[in-house]
Amino acid sequence: MQVRFDIPVEMFEQLLGPVELPDMAHVRQRIDTPPAIEDVEGAVNEQLRGVDAGSMFKPGSRIAVGVGSRGIGHLPRIVAA
Repeated sequence: MQVRFDIPVEMFEQLLGPVELPDMAHVRQRIDTPPAIEDVEGAVNEQLRGVDAGSMFKPGSRIAVGVGSRGIGHLPRIVAA
């Protein structure tokens, strides 16, 4: 993702007045995408078994699941698993 603001210096001066801006640098970040997980349901179950989630709840219990995506694809499928 690249964000660029082309704002005339005069506008900065008008908006900021006497505020001194720190030195800035153009930074680019690239994050490698891990390979897709083919068996989403199996991977979720494996992780839950790893923390022994089955012993935390009685069969038929109702639980709430809090979710934040942060760019995770197929999120509804993962949550449903």
